[in-house]
Amino acid sequence: MSELYISPYSVSIAQKIVKDYFQTVMGHRSDVLMYYAHDAYLQWDGKDYHGHGEIQSFFEQLPAQVTFYITGFDVQSVSETDLLTMLVVFGSYQMPGARMQDFHCSFFIQSHNENALAIIKSQCFSCF
Repeated sequence: MSELYISPYSVSIAQKIVKDYFQTVMGHRSDVLMYYAHDAYLQWDGKDYHGHGEIQSFFEQLPAQVTFYITGFDVQSVSETDLLTMLVVFGSYQMPGARMQDFHCSFFIQSHNENALAIIKSQCFSCF
């Protein structure tokens, strides 16, 4: 059985997404596309969006005030690929006039080397 190894770089990517991405969605939504690859795939509560245009349109239609409360996250290095990091974030979120809901969000984050900007290739957000 091989020993589990999680790249410190993957942990750093995960921490940045957890800290900065969700803050951007809450407060500076016009900047959210900088986190996504041009051909990224987003699935948000069962609805699919592909590419910058569709993802931008989705974020523009969200209510102005969305609040996320992050409970925790799990990160795994994906070995032998450019998809270095798989991240699962969980917590709760609330939109105006709606009850708070629990969520989990899975990301596949790509970076070709430690000096490159990490970008989201695929994201799946589910509430329950």
